[in-house]
Amino acid sequence: GLVCPNGRWPISKSIGVCNNLSVMLPEFMILPARDQELLYTSCWLKLFTLGCAESFTLEDLEGLRAGKVSPLETATFLSSVTSIKALQLTRMEYCHARNLILFRHTQKVMERLEISTLVVDRIRDCFHIALAQAMMIKTGGNSLQFR
Repeated sequence: GLVCPNGRWPISKSIGVCNNLSVMLPEFMILPARDQELLYTSCWLKLFTLGCAESFTLEDLEGLRAGKVSPLETATFLSSVTSIKALQLTRMEYCHARNLILFRHTQKVMERLEISTLVVDRIRDCFHIALAQAMMIKTGGNSLQFR
C-alpha cells in the first residue's frame, strides 16, 4: 500500500483515504505540481484523520491498537476520529472540511507557494464559507449544539 509522507501510517490504495486529490478537488488542479505537493504534505495527517472518520467505524480502527504505533499516538488519533464522527457530518460537509484543510496553512507554508497566496486564500475562504453555511443549516443557527 501507500505510505504517508512520514512513513509511519501505511495506507491501502483500496481505502482511497487522501488518495488522488486532483480528481476529488478540481481547485487543486489549478495549482503548480510543487504547490500541490507542498500543501498536501503539510496537512496529510489531518486529511488522513478526516478520511478515516468518514470512511471507517471506530470498531474498524480499533485494530490500530495492536499495531506498531505508540499507544499514546493511537489513543490521540482515535480520540480525534471520535470527535469528528460526533459531528455527524454529511458527505458534502466532509468534502468542505477536506477542502478547507487542504487550503488552510501556516504563513510559513504559504510563503513557499509558487502561486499567489491570494489565490489559495480565496479558495480557502470559499470552502470556509461553504462549511460554515452547511453547519449553520444543520444546527439551525445554534452554534452551541456542537459543544
